[in-house]
Amino acid sequence: MRLRYLLIYWALALVLQGCIYIPMPQHSLLAGRGMIEPEDTHDLQVGSTTREAILLQFGEPDATLNQQKIFVYRWTRVQGYFAIGGGYSAYVGPIGKTTLLMFEFDAQNLLKRFEYIQEGIFSTAMESAMKWASEENP
Repeated sequence: MRLRYLLIYWALALVLQGCIYIPMPQHSLLAGRGMIEPEDTHDLQVGSTTREAILLQFGEPDATLNQQKIFVYRWTRVQGYFAIGGGYSAYVGPIGKTTLLMFEFDAQNLLKRFEYIQEGIFSTAMESAMKWASEENP
């Protein structure tokens, strides 16, 4: 009788293995030093906000591109959780979504353009940032 229950348990353990994704609204910072909300950028004016004003408001950027003409601020927020289980083992972990805030400055160190870039399904945030940096803004 005991062997029968053991066989049933092992059969169920094999059949019920799997994984699950639990989506959630973005919350909690997973990586980076802080989120920059869109409300924080409302006062920025293209053509008049200076590079120094950006540095004072947001601090040192996480990366710079094109001889420091482009500032990149990066953070990752939790957007869901995944769970993998099978047999006697299981793991649950967060899934993050990376966002970049990019600022480009002209020759006079005035803000030329800025944009939030989010990680896509088929591209990383850094790939999108490199594409953005290589675009010429009229």
